[in-house]
Amino acid sequence: MSYKDNKYFKKYCNKHKDIKNKLGPLEIFCNNNGIIMEVYGSVTRNDYYHGKSDYDVVFVSNDIDIACDCFENYIETINSTTINSTYQLIYKDIVNYGVNKDVVNIPGIKYKLTIDNCKSDIIVVNKCDFQNKHNQKLILAKDIGFIPLFIVGIIKFIYYQLNLIPKALYTFLKNFVFDLFHSTRMHYIKSLFAKEI
Repeated sequence: MSYKDNKYFKKYCNKHKDIKNKLGPLEIFCNNNGIIMEVYGSVTRNDYYHGKSDYDVVFVSNDIDIACDCFENYIETINSTTINSTYQLIYKDIVNYGVNKDVVNIPGIKYKLTIDNCKSDIIVVNKCDFQNKHNQKLILAKDIGFIPLFIVGIIKFIYYQLNLIPKALYTFLKNFVFDLFHSTRMHYIKSLFAKEI
């Protein structure tokens, strides 16, 4: 099922028009370059906080290297043709999806990007890997289960709504819950670029 058919995504897009303004250009980029785009994470669930939650996006390509080159050129072009830079690349990492961190099952590139100060995680993976249903579950964090999502929902409420815990603790708790119930699915291999903030 495409993210466009997701009931939560449709609800959030109808309520907050700026979601399409942020994700729309990425979709156009993908269509122009033969890349499949999929959105997942909180914006496709009921634990999304508008203006606070980030966007999790997957680019599915026949060639990761070519897709990454096109994407980085796209960001440079946008930033050089607009008065205010709206796309900022924070980091670029080599990652591996799989339960065993020592075995490369599904190689990918992860970008942390801000679009008009809204954070977005973009993963670039090979089409041949993404076509496997088991791999899709790993990459898109499908079938996480009610209990971990419920616990993470509480943690998000405490962090976003009540502002009772710092960001570092929020990130730790969220990752701990997902790792505890779902097992670690993405492993960092090497950092290729990191911008000082």
